[in-house]
Amino acid sequence: MNLSPQDMRTALSQGVFPGFSLKHPEYQVIVPQTLGEYTVRSLVVSEEQALKGTLASPRKIPEHLNRILWETIISKPDHIRTFDDFLKNVTVKDRDALVYGLYHVTYKDVSNYELVCSKCQKKSQVSFSLNSIFSMDAWPGQKNEILQKRIEIPLESVEPKASIIIKQPVLLDEKNILDNMLFQSDSMLELGMEMLIIDCIKIMIPNPDGTIVAENFMEIKAPDQLIKAYKTLPAKDRKAIQKAYMENFAKYGIQLKVTSTCQGCNTTSDIDVDLGTQFFRAIYE
Repeated sequence: MNLSPQDMRTALSQGVFPGFSLKHPEYQVIVPQTLGEYTVRSLVVSEEQALKGTLASPRKIPEHLNRILWETIISKPDHIRTFDDFLKNVTVKDRDALVYGLYHVTYKDVSNYELVCSKCQKKSQVSFSLNSIFSMDAWPGQKNEILQKRIEIPLESVEPKASIIIKQPVLLDEKNILDNMLFQSDSMLELGMEMLIIDCIKIMIPNPDGTIVAENFMEIKAPDQLIKAYKTLPAKDRKAIQKAYMENFAKYGIQLKVTSTCQGCNTTSDIDVDLGTQFFRAIYE
């Protein structure tokens, strides 16, 4: 609310709070996968309270976080005009960068972090600047190009001949899994999140004589059918899928690594800082 000085004085003299006129701190973020440029503002108290409430229902965290991010974005790429556009055009790896920007602009003075030793699992409190351990590997291609990229992984040990097509999931893919009744149990939700990277399963249809023609195939995309097929794959195919995703998509993102010496076992190691944990911890401090 932007009132004139006269209107402000009049309201205050009448005992009415007219609202603050504030200039929120801002932070510019370039997201690593679609390469869009965003500016986010700091959280206000009501938004912080809304995020606190999501911890009572963890599966609702992505939904509320997406909405809060959208509300705190004050500039964005031209093709993103609505919240639906945001969900369809921002990857889950892009969101990590936006959360970092929101964290930085809201809690940049917070410097105490909880780290867990990878060897003995001892927790320790350390102090450092989050900005000092931030790094990013950006997609080397064009803006939004990653959204159309597909990688085909042959399934060598299945009949009929088939392959998995993988992609980089966007926020809408995640939302669809969280909203789908197939994934209401914790175990099914874990499986669904793992399968976010699968665009489809491509199965070749043999000719009557057993020969294969490249143009003759069917695609499995329905979630229930994808689950049925995925659960029957050999474990080595699952590892091949994860490896291909890491090499082609997942390596493009932000990293928060700190070198720390454990006070319990004296092991020195590079530890990945869990931004989500630190973000919600900062909300409660």
